[in-house]
This record gives sequence, structure tokens and C-alpha cells, in this order.
Amino acid sequence: MIKAVIFDFNGTLFFDNDKHVQAWNEMSILLRQKGITEEELHTKLNGVPNHQIIEYFLGKEISQQESKSYSLQKEALYRKACVDDVASFHLVKGAEEYFNLLKKHHIPFTIASASIKENIDFFVKSFHLDQWFNVANIIYDNGRYKDKKQMFIDASKVLNCNIEDTLIFEDSLAGVTHAYESGCRNIIVICPKEKEATFKDLPGVIEVIEDFSTLTIHPNLKDYIEHIIIPTYKHYDKGHDEQHVLKVIKNSMEIAKDYDVDKEMVYAIAAFHDLGMPFGRKDHHLSSAVLAYYDHVLNECFDETQLTIIKEAIEDHRASSQNIPRSIYGKIIAEADRDIDVDTIIYRTWQYGLKHYPELDEEEHFQRLYEHLIEKYSETGYLKLHLETKKNSKRQIIKCIKKSRLN
Repeated sequence: MIKAVIFDFNGTLFFDNDKHVQAWNEMSILLRQKGITEEELHTKLNGVPNHQIIEYFLGKEISQQESKSYSLQKEALYRKACVDDVASFHLVKGAEEYFNLLKKHHIPFTIASASIKENIDFFVKSFHLDQWFNVANIIYDNGRYKDKKQMFIDASKVLNCNIEDTLIFEDSLAGVTHAYESGCRNIIVICPKEKEATFKDLPGVIEVIEDFSTLTIHPNLKDYIEHIIIPTYKHYDKGHDEQHVLKVIKNSMEIAKDYDVDKEMVYAIAAFHDLGMPFGRKDHHLSSAVLAYYDHVLNECFDETQLTIIKEAIEDHRASSQNIPRSIYGKIIAEADRDIDVDTIIYRTWQYGLKHYPELDEEEHFQRLYEHLIEKYSETGYLKLHLETKKNSKRQIIKCIKKSRLN
């Protein structure tokens, strides 16, 4: 269970790698009369404290005073490059929303960065980080750290959390290695899509993302649903299996983007909407709603008002219901579950017929399928669309019926 979160900063919360490369390249030319290579960038510079980098450039040990002088020079070059590039001078997409999510669930978090204090102060002032972070808890390069391993350990201590229960965000190979060596086994890497393969199989890495915009769910809720709830669906029929619930979750989250709703509630509703199938198909919406309402993890994540809305939304999601869903959440799950995909609808209806009406011959199965589509998806059918979405339109429904007739 995740009890605290530690963020690297450069390259993780702020995409500034080009600014660091520019500044370090100038320092490399100054100190050793040549620029840095791509290999050096990933193995000797990224995620490494300034003192260590400067000694690497010089090929010898130097005093703290001399190191600080060079470090301040490099960081002055870096900060100027940041300010000059106004268009890129902002936090990574979704970061602020993720900070708010963590605060909402009272999950403590801080920063462990190889940046020096002058840069940390620069970031705090420029990005107003004191809105979310206790600045006094930020771990930075104060000259005492050999690498980030101890930084992560110290960061977990200021958060009063064991490193094993901490989630760490990193962007570099060195940073990921040090996070793992610190004892963390929950590491999320921020990197471009083309570099995903470099990180996804590294020890401790649980996810690779491009930015924070996809992290709209409490990490413990997401872990519970992905590893406990969704696998339950593998025992259900083809029309309500794991692929179906994953598709409904995806559809729900996509629809939710257009509405001012709690994304975690949308996610939970979609995950639980068919969970009660083993108690009978006819009333599965009711049994699914009860399972959600009394679920111990959902009760930890949501208050009584939210749980009631979740319960009612699941109750209202059935296509055969003649009542309008009581909330926007009910409308979202209703539409997400009515994915008007021609091939999927015909396949699911055909599979249901084979299982429940084995006595019918092929022609009779076609006739049953066609009559069901007319009854459910025609203009006068019992399926009611409560939100107009790209996938669920009357045009698609009619297309589905015509295709069935032609076949």
C-alpha cells in the first residue's frame, strides 16, 4: 500500500533536460575543453549531484569550496536558460492536479532532487510550490550526498514513512537505480513514449508514463481495482469478461473528460458495474451496487454521499431500465456500457444465443439476433441514450441493425 510519494524534480516535474545539457556542456568545455556525449549524459550526469559531476569532468577530487563555485556557475547558466524559454517554463502536464489528488487523500509527499538549494528556491518561487509542498521537507544537494539513494531514504524519513511503502517518480536510469537500491519497489518513470522500452522492465518500475495527466486515481484504489476487482471478471461470460470491463472503464474515463465530475468515482463505478453477475444476470445491477456500497476499499476512499451516488449510478446503468439515471455519474456509466460497436454487439448477442438457446438452428439464431437488435437498438427500442457521445449515436445504432439484416 502506498503511504507517501517522493518526486524527483528535474525531468520529472519540470521538463528541463535540454537546459541542463546546455549548461553542463558549457561547463564541460570550460573544465575539460570538450562537450558531453549522449552516453555521459545518461550514465554520468542524469540524477547525479553536482559535486560528483564536476569531479568527473576534472578527473580528480576537489574541495567543497571549489565544487560550490563551479556548481553555482553552472546553475546560473541553467536558470537563465529556463527563464529565457518562456513557453517551456511550467510544470509537467497534470502535475498540479496530481498534487491536489494526493492532498485530497491526505497522502504526504515531497521532493528529492539533485538540484542545489539556489535552484530549489528558484523552483519554489517560480512554480509556487509552497501551495502543495512543505518546503522545509524538500531534500536537495547540500554537498553531503554521494548519490540519490540516501536522498530517497531521507525523504521517506521526513514523511514518516518506510521506503517500502513509498511511491517514487523518476526520469533517469541513475535515479531509478538509486530509488530501487534505497528499498523502494514502487517506481513510476516519466519519459517520452519512444524511451518506454528502456525503463519498463527495470527492477522496481511499476509504470512508465509521459506526464501526470493519466494519474487521476488514488494509487491504492487503482492497485486494488487492477489486481483484485478486474481479475474477478475473467470468470464471467464473454459479454461481461475482463475485456468488457476494461473497455467500459476506458469509455467512462473518456466521457468524463467533458464533465466536471470526480474521476475516481467514475473509475470505481465502471469497475464495479457488472461485478454482481454471479448472483444472477437479471438483477446484476442491484447486486453490483450493493457490492460497491459495502466494499471496504471504496469505503476508505469515498464518503457516505459519494458511496450513495456510486451505488445509484450502478443501479441505473442497465440498458433495459426505463428510468433516467439519477446523476451525471449514472449517465456516464450508462453510455460507457452501451458501446455501440457493430461487431462487438453482434458477437455478444450471438454468443448469448448459442449459450442460452442451443436448440435453435443457424437460421433461427440469425432471426433471434435481428429481433433483439430491433427491440433494443432501433429508434423505438428500449435502450435510451442519455448523453450524446461519438461512439453512441443513433446513426451507429441504425447502422448496426442494417448490417444485421444484410448478413
